[in-house]
Amino acid sequence: MLKIDEEKAQKMVYDNTRKELNEMAREEGVKEPEELPRKMSVAKEILRARKVKKFVKKPTGLYIDE
Repeated sequence: MLKIDEEKAQKMVYDNTRKELNEMAREEGVKEPEELPRKMSVAKEILRARKVKKFVKKPTGLYIDE
């Protein structure tokens, strides 16, 4: 699993510029991607954020109003 993520991150680094990676990171919810030192760091944060989004609890709308 870790190796697959590493390969995806490398592909993102080769295919995108730093500006594009920063934009993608902001869309995924990474705060201040400009402060990360390398393109690879930004790519890994993007992949981590995408993975986390799968497990975030979403509201169901089944709340009872009193």
